[in-house]
Amino acid sequence: MNNFNYQNSNTSALSHADVVGGGLAASGLFSLIGELAERTGISPMAIRYYEREGLLSPSRLGRLRTYGDSDERRLQTIIMLRRLGLSIVKIKSALALQEKENADTAAYAGLLQNHFNDLRKERVNIDAQIDETASILSRLGIEVHAQKDVAQG
Repeated sequence: MNNFNYQNSNTSALSHADVVGGGLAASGLFSLIGELAERTGISPMAIRYYEREGLLSPSRLGRLRTYGDSDERRLQTIIMLRRLGLSIVKIKSALALQEKENADTAAYAGLLQNHFNDLRKERVNIDAQIDETASILSRLGIEVHAQKDVAQG
C-alpha cells in the first residue's frame, strides 16, 4: 500500500487509505480517475489525454487526480462532442463558448451548425466515391450488391 499523505482543508494529514479505501472518494465529494472512467465509459488513458490537451483540469489531492461533479459534466460534454466528430481544437472552442459568464449560445449553435454542414459535405463526397467504386467494380465484371446503409440500422 502507498503511504502518501494528503492535506485536507483543515491541513491535517490524510493517509492513502483515507482517500481511496472507502474514505473521501467513497463519500461522493469527488471521484478518482478509475471511478470517473467507469461511469463515463471511457478509459483512464483517454481522460489523461483530455487533460494533456487542456480540456480537463482536475484538482489534485497529493499525487491523485480528483474529479468533482463539474469535471464529470465537462467530460460528458467532451465525450458527446467527440462522438459528433469534432476535433480537439473545435471542442476547446465549444467549451469556451459554453463556459463564458454569459454563455454564447448563438456562437455555440453556429459552431455545431458549421460542423453539421461539413458532415453533410463529407457524406456527399463519400456517396460519390461509393458510386464511382461501384461503377469500376461493375466494369470489372464484379456484381455489386447494395447493402443496407449502416447508419440507417
